[in-house]
Amino acid sequence: MILQKAKFKLLGNNQKLFFDFSYLVSGTVIAQIIPLLLQPLLRRLFSPEVFGIFAIYTSIFGIISIIASFRYEQAILLPKKDSEAKAIAVLAFVIAFMLSFSFFWVVLLMYKRIPDLLNIPKNFVPLFLFLPFSSFFFASYQIINSLLLRSEFFKETSISRISRRGVEAISQYSLGRMGISGGLIIGDVLGNIAFFLTGLLFLIKLKINPLLIKRGQVKQVAYKYVHFPKHNLIPHLLSTFSLYLPFFFLNRYFESSQVGQFDLARLVLTVPSALISTALSQLVFQRVTQSRNKGIGFYKDLRFIFLLLCCVAFAVILIILPFAPFLFGYIFGDNWVSAGKIAQIIVVGSMVRFVIAPFSIMLLALEKIKINSIWQIAHFIFLFVVLLTKMENLTNYLIAYVLVEFVSYIAYFFILLYHSKRYHLKLGNLI
Repeated sequence: MILQKAKFKLLGNNQKLFFDFSYLVSGTVIAQIIPLLLQPLLRRLFSPEVFGIFAIYTSIFGIISIIASFRYEQAILLPKKDSEAKAIAVLAFVIAFMLSFSFFWVVLLMYKRIPDLLNIPKNFVPLFLFLPFSSFFFASYQIINSLLLRSEFFKETSISRISRRGVEAISQYSLGRMGISGGLIIGDVLGNIAFFLTGLLFLIKLKINPLLIKRGQVKQVAYKYVHFPKHNLIPHLLSTFSLYLPFFFLNRYFESSQVGQFDLARLVLTVPSALISTALSQLVFQRVTQSRNKGIGFYKDLRFIFLLLCCVAFAVILIILPFAPFLFGYIFGDNWVSAGKIAQIIVVGSMVRFVIAPFSIMLLALEKIKINSIWQIAHFIFLFVVLLTKMENLTNYLIAYVLVEFVSYIAYFFILLYHSKRYHLKLGNLI
């Protein structure tokens, strides 16, 4: 009993933050562990070339998903009234459906040109028809997820993540065993369908029905929160492009197998982000939004999260720098030793992004969208110019890429710190 009281006293004001964080992270960890455990098997079932093609597919998918709802899903957590939040959700659903339908016709019109444009074999082209549908299911879940987070249904959010990754991993492994080369893409599509269906089920079970919202309310919130697509859509799209640009340029200047090697290196280095950083980003947004609505500070919460991320990043660097080639070859097979060498080059830049990126959502919660947009545009231009330059070998190319990431995110850190301090100075409770 005494130990239990001491435990809660130690947590102090961070007690609710700790339990909310535990729900989100535990679900995310379980959701990521299943496919991660299957990666050594998948890397032996599919060649580096196939993974290179899959990397191009997921890059396009990521870009389409960002613009699918015009970023209105980001505004769902902001209103004080639930009816207004539900109206935003309806608006986002309608936009996602219309854009996905339009993307489908674009893919059909460009169908014959896809092999040349993307530098992929013709037998993989039919699988790219799944892109609009898969992006719609994913975007729809993001809208549902925002509604669940707003109502603090963290457990349901975690279950949805587990269903997505579980279905995806099992499908990819099964199709790989059957010798179906497109199994990676098909499994990804099935995972997004599961993602959407479980989220929809929770909305019904929890009696959250945004469809009861009147058309007039939808039009009203479209104008009220128009600054999200107006000031945030293009910069955020450029930010997503920045994430996937290396794959497109590597596919242009080097072989598909090298794209596959880079894909594995990036995948391994994003494991910390997949396990905790993504969940933390959502938690940061929820905390900052609630604090701002209540007129209280959030400095302690963010400081706690920042120190946690720094410790994880430092541990990853200590493992990757000396041991990556051996570990990659041992875990994934001899064909993937090169991915370990790539990981040694890009680990520092990846960890800087890992620590700082979750706090980017803070500027949206503080409605400093223009500041965020300026940084994202500058980062994209800087990265695009560097990657556009053809270099002698892959190593030099990757070093230039890492330098851009490092400098950009360190600058971003000071921008976030400045606006966080300004907010607390206005409240008069800066610590």
